[in-house]
Amino acid sequence: MSSLRSKALVYINIVEDLITEAYIIGCMKTHLGDAEIPFPNVHTLQISCNLQTLESNSFHNLQQTRTLNLSHNQISNIPNDLYQQLQNLQILDLSHNRLRNPTIDSLYYLNNLKELDMSYNRISNVDLGVLDQLRSVTKINLSHNGIFQLLLGTFDETKNLEILDVSYNVIYDMTTALFNQALKLRELSMAANRIEKIALGALDSIKNVITLNLSKNRITVFPLGVLDQLTALKNLDLSGNPISLSLGIFDTLEKLEFLNLSYCNLNKFENGLLDKNKRLENLDLSHNMIPTLEDGTFDDTKILKFLNLSYNNLTQLPKNIFQQTTLVMIDLSYNRLNQIEPDFLNMEGLTEVRLNNNYLNYLDSETFATIGNPLKYLNIQFNRLVFLEREFFDWIANIELLEFTGNPWDCGCFRQLVDLLDKRFINYDKNNEYFRGTKPVCIVGKNNRDCNVTKNDLDKYTANLLPK
Repeated sequence: MSSLRSKALVYINIVEDLITEAYIIGCMKTHLGDAEIPFPNVHTLQISCNLQTLESNSFHNLQQTRTLNLSHNQISNIPNDLYQQLQNLQILDLSHNRLRNPTIDSLYYLNNLKELDMSYNRISNVDLGVLDQLRSVTKINLSHNGIFQLLLGTFDETKNLEILDVSYNVIYDMTTALFNQALKLRELSMAANRIEKIALGALDSIKNVITLNLSKNRITVFPLGVLDQLTALKNLDLSGNPISLSLGIFDTLEKLEFLNLSYCNLNKFENGLLDKNKRLENLDLSHNMIPTLEDGTFDDTKILKFLNLSYNNLTQLPKNIFQQTTLVMIDLSYNRLNQIEPDFLNMEGLTEVRLNNNYLNYLDSETFATIGNPLKYLNIQFNRLVFLEREFFDWIANIELLEFTGNPWDCGCFRQLVDLLDKRFINYDKNNEYFRGTKPVCIVGKNNRDCNVTKNDLDKYTANLLPK
């Protein structure tokens, strides 16, 4: 133990004169010999040092151990029979090592294991039979390896598996019937692989999955019907795939609450895609190329609360497109919107609105015309706004923070705006580059002291003062 203590941090927890927890971190020991840990009653043991090799009997005296953390070492091989005396082990963390392909014997004796973490290693294959002893396991993390294929039968004996993470590998195909025996699976992440297509029927066996993450793959087409068996699904992440969507693709997902379609190269989002998703609360359509949305697109998503449409090509939207929702937050930033209709954002629960980085040159005083409007945060930075009418703030009495720099404000109107914000104790960023004098905050217009700009002379004002 003296070599383990050398230049190491050792934390122990003692209960009734017995050491039940031990954490050995930062030692420079490369080899762990037979029964070298002098804590026979330890329930939780962590060794994160510079370990490279282990003996078959390294943990021979640790029959009481429930949690073993060997993460952040340099272990490349697990000796056969290493866990022979660890049959009470429930949590095993081998992440951040140099492990290569595990053998059938390397995970033997772990009949009672509940959680296995082998992420951040150098595994390229999981041979048939390797996981067969893990009949009690509920959670497996194999992410951030180099696995290129999961063979049919890999998970046949892990019948209690609930959570599986194989993200950030190089898997190129999703084998049909791969999870036929894993009927309790409820969370599956295959994000950041190289999957190009999902065959019809490939997802049928994971019908109890609640969370499915297929983001950052290379999927181009979702065959109609491929999601039909996922009737329990609540969270679906398809972001980062260059996909095209067909009407009806989400129709059976009646329990869906979260849908991420960002970074999907979408150039349209058809009315009717969400007609059956009446429980949808969070929708991310950001970082696409959507030019417009039809009226009625969100009419059936009546409990939609969070909507991200930022970084698209939207130029205008139907006046009542969001009126059937219960939006709390909407992000329309980084589009090409040149106008917002009166009452467009007139929603009783809306507390956060992002309209920054558009082409807006006017906001009607009744944009948020709801009695008792709960809006607390509004971002209108980097548009083409010259002034805001005083009545604009009469409808948003609960506003707490306004972001408004980066517009070509008339100087008289800018002073009026800042004065109004100060008097109403509405926060704004006084320390950014505009207020520090690095960039101009306003343009000298008709009157440098008062705000006499109206909507009637806005076109002339804009033509004269705004850069093209």
